[in-house]
Amino acid sequence: MMAGPYCTRYLADLGAEVIKVESPEGDYIRTRPPLRDGRSTYFAHLNCGKRSIRLDLKDPAAIEVAIALAAKSDVVVENFRPGVMNRLGIGYDVLSRNNPGLIYCAVSGFGQDGPGADKPAYAQVVQASSGYDLAFMQYQDSQDRPANSNIFVADVLASTFALSGSSRR
Repeated sequence: MMAGPYCTRYLADLGAEVIKVESPEGDYIRTRPPLRDGRSTYFAHLNCGKRSIRLDLKDPAAIEVAIALAAKSDVVVENFRPGVMNRLGIGYDVLSRNNPGLIYCAVSGFGQDGPGADKPAYAQVVQASSGYDLAFMQYQDSQDRPANSNIFVADVLASTFALSGSSRR
C-alpha cells in the first residue's frame, strides 16, 4: 500500500511525470484520515506531484489503455502481490513488447519468487518477520513486547530501494 506510492512520489519529486493508475472506486487511501476539507492528507502526502487515471484493469479496453501508457513510459512501478500483473495481462513480458527499454519495478513484501513470495505483506508484517521489532524493543526500557509502530520503516526502505532500481544511467 505504501512502498510503490512512496517510490513514485520520490520519482515525481525528482521531476518525473508520474501517472497513478487507480481503480474506478479510487485508491483506498483517499478515504484514510487525517482529513482536511474532506480530503485525506495521507493520500496527498503519498501522491503529491502525480497525475491519476481511473482504469478498471479487469476490462479489456482498460488493459489496452494501460499497455499504450506503458509503451510511452520509461518506468512502470507496481505494488501488487507477485503474479497479479501477469494475470491482468499487463506483466513485464506484455508491456516490454512495445517498449523494450522499459524499466519494470515490481515491489512486494517477500520478493517475486521463493518460499515467501505468495505471502501478503504490510510493513508491520515485514518488520516483525525481519526481527526489526524485537531489535527496536531492546531500546525501549521496560517493554516486554514490541510496540505497535505507526512508522512504516519497511515501506520507506523498500520504496528507497525501488527508486534506486528504477532509474536509468
